[in-house]
Amino acid sequence: MLITDDAVSGNHLISHLESQKRHGATIVFDLNVRAESYGLSPIRRRQFEQILELCDIVLGSGIEEFGPFTDCQYLPEAARIMAKSGLTVVARDGPNPIHFATPLEYEEIAVEAIAVKANTIGAGDGFDAGFLRALYAGLPLRSCIDLGSYTARQLISGAWER
Repeated sequence: MLITDDAVSGNHLISHLESQKRHGATIVFDLNVRAESYGLSPIRRRQFEQILELCDIVLGSGIEEFGPFTDCQYLPEAARIMAKSGLTVVARDGPNPIHFATPLEYEEIAVEAIAVKANTIGAGDGFDAGFLRALYAGLPLRSCIDLGSYTARQLISGAWER
């Protein structure tokens, strides 16, 4: 689901997440702000804040996604601050370590180097797919991150296109 530059899409998403939360769902959200496309108006910002309040796990990529909601300039700090609100945070940063933060712990997880980079388009979605598959299977969060990283690596390297 996407929050565009109108309030309607955000309100629909919030309503859906509230319903899921009432039914006991674990809410996992990829914080893909897309400020370059839709801006971050006060209404849109507040909708993202409402969504974050409903979430259990937040995935995302880069300080440009986490910074606006934590007032931080550095991703490790942003992940820690966001986790203090009760969230589990998995903040990706390209070839740099993944920042994994919960209210009680913080860890930087090294990312395996990719020798041949065919294409990075869809790498974040690939990470999310692997992460969610492992989460659905009941694996520990660290294993979810490992499968997400593996899936993204396979997509970036073009290994699955051969």
